[in-house]
Amino acid sequence: MTYSLVDIRQMGSVKHQIPNLSNHLQEKFNIGDKLVTPLTTLAGPFSTQDEKKTHRRFH
Repeated sequence: MTYSLVDIRQMGSVKHQIPNLSNHLQEKFNIGDKLVTPLTTLAGPFSTQDEKKTHRRFH
């Protein structure tokens, strides 16, 4: 069984705000050199018996 989340890719002005958000998170939480990647989750977590069918539904 596969467990999944559905997220979106940012575009436009949001795409340009992501580096600022990442820098802010690094400073606020003292993350250091670790990679910061904000995600926007649309659905999940959920499980499926048919991963290929679920993938086709979201594409």
